[in-house]
Amino acid sequence: TILKTTDKIPFVYGRYKDSLYYRGRYLYPLDRYAGEGLTDKDSSILLPSPAFKFYKSIDLSRFTKVTEIPDKLFAECVDLESVVLPPAVEKIGAEAFRGCIKLKRIAFPASLETIGARAFEECQGLEQIRFEGDKPVSISDYAFSYCLSLKTLQLPQNLKKLGHYAFADCAQLRKVILPSKDGGILFN
Repeated sequence: TILKTTDKIPFVYGRYKDSLYYRGRYLYPLDRYAGEGLTDKDSSILLPSPAFKFYKSIDLSRFTKVTEIPDKLFAECVDLESVVLPPAVEKIGAEAFRGCIKLKRIAFPASLETIGARAFEECQGLEQIRFEGDKPVSISDYAFSYCLSLKTLQLPQNLKKLGHYAFADCAQLRKVILPSKDGGILFN
């Protein structure tokens, strides 16, 4: 099994773009060695699949060895509303979730070190960003630009780098909290 969806796929059996076979709500690769779809839970690499475009929810928590979400892996998944990241993820690649306009919230595990350039750009429905843990985190250029629904932001405890225009054009962003001993607010 590659991935289970909560969405209803219109066919009980069939092929999708010559790379995946679906049966009910499960997707299987037609060729296990073709590099399509998610890897098994013992792997440390996630691979792209055209099937991601149809999911509303993706739970990657079972992929305990995955340390990186590759560039553009979930880009333009316009129906994606929620994602649970792998617990050991250290890096979110460039444009990994760009254009996921229905994504509402994202929680970064304590293992996170880097959020790539434009990783969440144009996630217009993104309302909440949560950082767990106290590991130093770098947020790259334009990482959350055009997140139009973001109103309040609490930056990670140990912010290592905040890239240029990381939160550019977040029209509703009114409060940014930079954790410190005195609970400082960067702007309000």
